[in-house]
Amino acid sequence: MMHPDETTNISVIPRMQIDRIVSKPGVCGGCPCIKGTRISVGHIVAIRNGLNWGIREILDAYPHVQEEDIDAALFYYAVKINE
Repeated sequence: MMHPDETTNISVIPRMQIDRIVSKPGVCGGCPCIKGTRISVGHIVAIRNGLNWGIREILDAYPHVQEEDIDAALFYYAVKINE
């Protein structure tokens, strides 16, 4: 856990996870997405939190996505929201 006075930045995300999240101009408006998809981090967060979907429900709805992709999206969001 970080001390409240510390600054959070994207460099704290493990390389394995950050490689799964990409942001490209012209793809989903440049929003961070799961690599190789047009599924944004924001969409994963919305269905996880807003619709209260579990990991299994997300994987069933998006069979081309891996559990590690979902974990990476949620971790990315958690780090960025606290910046």
